Amino acid sequence: MRVGTIAGHLALAALPVNADECIVSDNFNSWSDIWSLYASDSSTMQLVHQNYRLNARSPAGNNDPTPEFAAAVSFGWKIDMTQDWAMSGQWYINPPTPTLGDVGMAFILLLEGSPTNMDLRRAWTMGAGTYHDYVNGHYWTYESSNKWYDNQYYGDQIDYQRETQDTVYIWWDASTKRIYANDELHQINNAFISNLTDLSSADEAWVGFGGYVIGSVPSFLNSMWVDDFCVIYGNTVGGVVGACCMGDTCVQVAEAACVGSFAGLGVPCEECLCESPSTCTGDASNDQHVDRTDLELILAAWGESSCTNDMDSSGKVDILDLMIVLKHWGSCT
Repeated sequence: MRVGTIAGHLALAALPVNADECIVSDNFNSWSDIWSLYASDSSTMQLVHQNYRLNARSPAGNNDPTPEFAAAVSFGWKIDMTQDWAMSGQWYINPPTPTLGDVGMAFILLLEGSPTNMDLRRAWTMGAGTYHDYVNGHYWTYESSNKWYDNQYYGDQIDYQRETQDTVYIWWDASTKRIYANDELHQINNAFISNLTDLSSADEAWVGFGGYVIGSVPSFLNSMWVDDFCVIYGNTVGGVVGACCMGDTCVQVAEAACVGSFAGLGVPCEECLCESPSTCTGDASNDQHVDRTDLELILAAWGESSCTNDMDSSGKVDILDLMIVLKHWGSCT
């Protein structure tokens, strides 16, 4: 699949979810509708869905010193920066050596700007790649973090050693405004640690992945990819997310990612009282009886989004929920 120069909303599959490990996840077995695509020059850098992964590919060299990007960025949702969060993803980065220049992939945290044209007014990236300066005889592989101010990047930290294939964890401490990256979650030793206090005070941020290229690079495929994206904990906000009751816990997730009772798009967790689901069908009050109390709860919430009274998890209390109560009237066995 070729990526055009105009961002496109991908709406080809539901979001794959592993509720045991991730609040929101994508294993890239197919395109899901939580990402939008952007490519500054698709003849230079593309994102391609192949072999159940998100691949970065450079069909031709970029002889301009300005970086060219292709990125998949969250569509309709952001990560809540006012609370702690953690994400992980697997990457493989082993491109052929550039004739001259830099090529690699990066995790993107876009705090201010626009994902539809990769306007990086304020952003933080964590990436890995290969650099070759044959004029001066320099060649190295690296991992690095960068801060972006008005579409100009400034090197934050760099390590000239990297694993070709690794699972990378990125987590955020909202109280200290620090972001961390390492191959172990919450392992501070050897982690990339960036203080984002002076970068931006945004309460929300888009997240995504991107491939980049500067200089003359060969064509390659299956030499750089990401897989198994996972939001381990944290809240997502935006038009495609809402409150989801998973037992007695409420999380803000995309509707397709809700393994539980979805209260409706745009419904905040603050409006929901989540309880462990009753083992008695139709028991809205969770007292092991389906009776007048449950009927009154359904009627009181009629037409609304409700975490506890939506019997069929449709996102709305209506006649179908009333029928469930009437059908199972009486004591539970």
